[in-house]
Amino acid sequence: MPSLSQGKIRELHTRTEDSDLDWKSQYNLRSPSKKAELAKDVCAIANYLYQTSGRGYLVIGTDDNGTPISVNPSDYPETTIQQIVTSRTDPPPIFNVHHVVYTNLNLVIIDIRRSTSGPHQVVQNTRHLGFPIRRGSTTDWMSTNEVFQAMQARGRSFSRRSSEYETLSQESRYHKIIDDCVEALHGIGFGTNSVKRIEERIRYVGRYVRSRFIVKATRRINHREWIFHFLVNSDEAPLQVLYSVDSYNNFTRNSPPHRSIIIYIAHGSVSSSYFTRRRQFSSHYNKVGIEPKITYFGLGEGTSKVQNFESWYLPKFFVSNVKSKDDIKMRIELILKWIEQHRELFEDIRLALS
Repeated sequence: MPSLSQGKIRELHTRTEDSDLDWKSQYNLRSPSKKAELAKDVCAIANYLYQTSGRGYLVIGTDDNGTPISVNPSDYPETTIQQIVTSRTDPPPIFNVHHVVYTNLNLVIIDIRRSTSGPHQVVQNTRHLGFPIRRGSTTDWMSTNEVFQAMQARGRSFSRRSSEYETLSQESRYHKIIDDCVEALHGIGFGTNSVKRIEERIRYVGRYVRSRFIVKATRRINHREWIFHFLVNSDEAPLQVLYSVDSYNNFTRNSPPHRSIIIYIAHGSVSSSYFTRRRQFSSHYNKVGIEPKITYFGLGEGTSKVQNFESWYLPKFFVSNVKSKDDIKMRIELILKWIEQHRELFEDIRLALS
């Protein structure tokens, strides 16, 4: 790892604090609150860089005016700083730690690079606290809309990657995507007890021919508890296969319809004919392209109460062409943020289906 030059350190100290430069006199790395503060400060600069480019610097041992005051290097081991930040952020930012001497004073400079895996959020005991960001000389929190747009940008970068599932057999791919979906939910902050796998036997022509697994998870969004039902397709999703989503009977049997949301994850593409055919049956349907690989299909805002409930009225999100666990995780996060943004829509859905 190349060290920072004296010229670079001098250049930093001629500047004032900014979105890519933060002065800190010290951190007590034995204090839980200061550990959290360090992770948040690194995360904030990383999120600013994710929206722009270049590098950012967190300088420890300098007062708010940019005057070096020195620190004890032994109080800031590189491995300790890496562990503190990595264990308290998701996904972790990319950074290096430099111990330098400037004007005969000891400084610690955290050199932060733009990561393609942003935006980065702060985590505490598996609880996701939010996405900090530098705005000039202050640290703020990203708005829901900012996070959503940043995740959309990350989704576009995933679309250029090859699939990690491509070489697997169809059966192995199916179970791998199921496993990755469960791990992704845990990574997003769904508790172990809130995520369950359910095996459902599917009947064709009067007899059972195969099983499928549904991942069921609960989450509070906008002060309401929602039950998410994840279905997986290891291949393309043609029209007849998508019709089976509507016949998923565990919704009406085991889950309150007004709190249920389907998320359908396919390794391949999703047939557009499904949306066309379903809209022929009812004017209630609303189709929204959240991003190229995520489509919302369900009731629209201001819809009236559904008198004769059928499971196909449940709100659904169709995710196509998933390529990895990180891809699945990111797209689930996008859906959750979209639901958070459209609070009135989902309040109307609760009333219509209750």
